[in-house]
Amino acid sequence: MKIVFLGIKTFPPEHGGMETMTSSIVMELAKDPLTSVIVLPLSSSSPITGLKNLAVLPLHVGNIPYIRSILGGIAGVLEAFQIKPDVIHLNGLENAYLLPLLRLLGLKVVLQIHGTKWAVSEWGGTRFRLSNLPIWAGRLFFRINIRFFASWAQRIVTVNEVALEEMPRSARRKAEVVYNSLDIHLEENKQLLERQGLSSGGYLIYIGRIVPLK
Repeated sequence: MKIVFLGIKTFPPEHGGMETMTSSIVMELAKDPLTSVIVLPLSSSSPITGLKNLAVLPLHVGNIPYIRSILGGIAGVLEAFQIKPDVIHLNGLENAYLLPLLRLLGLKVVLQIHGTKWAVSEWGGTRFRLSNLPIWAGRLFFRINIRFFASWAQRIVTVNEVALEEMPRSARRKAEVVYNSLDIHLEENKQLLERQGLSSGGYLIYIGRIVPLK
């Protein structure tokens, strides 16, 4: 199977939990010798992976404020059409506007949503005033996108039930919750574990915002 990952800013990830998680998914899939994985990030600090079945093809989009991600999305669609994968993994609700074009080109798409962003405090409950127009525009953009993927994505994957509940009924029929986790390969501080009364492999650490989506 040939899978293209689209909608990623950097690979390897340089910032953001969403890209870190997607990178983890990519590396797990790349372990399967029968799976060919192609990542189409906006940029890459190290496109040479050393893995035979993993290719990183940076899109090299100009760093134009506000429209760089849009240009990257369109360039990614054109590149994916040339590759003709079995499946496209479209990353993030903000990229769902690409779905109609991808489907019209005959490509199969799975959309992964890492959360309905208007449900967190910085988006929800905002008073309407001129200074908050960008926030209101952002909320409208996400809600329009959620209607797009409900109609065009073959499958939707989200990370928790809170995000699932925020979707319209047409989207929930195509959606499935897949819980995420990460293996962090760092040298453990044994002295710190001993001071906290913890044993290796016997504890769970949570890093993130305390919000319903998390």
